[in-house]
Amino acid sequence: MDSEPKFAFYEKVRVNTGNPDLADINGMLAAVLGRAQNDDGSWGYAIHVYDRPTSYCASESDLTSTGKHATRSDFYAGDSIRVSRDGEITG
Repeated sequence: MDSEPKFAFYEKVRVNTGNPDLADINGMLAAVLGRAQNDDGSWGYAIHVYDRPTSYCASESDLTSTGKHATRSDFYAGDSIRVSRDGEITG
């Protein structure tokens, strides 16, 4: 069952949940960094909580949109590396 995700990449969301696994971040501001659809059609999100040094997993029902968006460059520097077939890494 395919459905459209409720939240876009880099969308700023507020954690608004009764989920005990997310109780310590409830009410905090976060941004969507990843998303995946489960076999049952529901969406899960990888979120960066601005006040924490780690990311969390949350379901759509755990999040509320703020109507604002961050940008990719807010999270990623744009640097890249190349790895050859023999394992040599170049910048």
